[in-house]
Amino acid sequence: MLWAQLIIQGFLLGTLYTLMSLGLNAIYGVLKAVNWAHGAFIMLGAYTAYWLFEFFGLNPYISVILAALLLTLVGTFSYDVYVKPFIGRPNFGSIMLITTYGLALVLINTARYFWTDVLRGVRLGEAPISIGDISISKPYFYGGLFAIGIAAIFYIFIEHTRLGKAIRATSQDRIASMLMTIDTNRLSRLIYMLGAGLAGATGALITPIFAITPEAGMVLGLKAIMVVIIGGLGSYMGSLIGGLLLGFSEVFGAFFLGAGNQPLIYLLVFVIVLAVRPSGIMGEK
Repeated sequence: MLWAQLIIQGFLLGTLYTLMSLGLNAIYGVLKAVNWAHGAFIMLGAYTAYWLFEFFGLNPYISVILAALLLTLVGTFSYDVYVKPFIGRPNFGSIMLITTYGLALVLINTARYFWTDVLRGVRLGEAPISIGDISISKPYFYGGLFAIGIAAIFYIFIEHTRLGKAIRATSQDRIASMLMTIDTNRLSRLIYMLGAGLAGATGALITPIFAITPEAGMVLGLKAIMVVIIGGLGSYMGSLIGGLLLGFSEVFGAFFLGAGNQPLIYLLVFVIVLAVRPSGIMGEK
């Protein structure tokens, strides 16, 4: 039963990491550049849920909507200031990496100024869910359930709506999409907003699981980038596979090596995947 519990916990954590990486992957697919501020957006979503809980007693699974909306607005402003002015320039990918890294530093240090480096988190005090001899933490269970639901909605939007098909077309060939009268600039702005909103939702969902600090903006961003690279840049199925791999690696790494050494396992997985498939599991060869 212990193994079943570890597998379930790894799966639930993996779904959260999948959601964490979806927005980053979507932005890369359309803009062909990495949004280094993604982790900072997750951190702000987590703090949004934390302060709504502290001041108003709002459950994080309700405030996930508000966190997503707030970060969508932050994403809109960030895109207009840090991304849009440089689209079309030579070496845009490198420029966006630098500008969004600067944005991440601004957001993280602003959070540190106002909220300090004190560890914060939401403790709901709920008993775990018991199924026979298996005990599942409710924050993991609800977080994973919400992550699956949000990811499914995003997938349906991308795969089965006209706007989603336009986004996929832009991801595949931006110039051809422009020739087909698709407004690629508007879509770029939209996908950046959606990516920031997904990051905010992820932040709210992890608040009952992990303690947060401003520096978590960098740590979570690196994890999201690892998931995307493992799965394959621009691949949504890759985000799922990479997220689950990272989730299982963390859970089993903590079990066998202790919580302090769990990064060794997922870093090992990261290196092995890149050695075998440099473009990621679902990436193009």
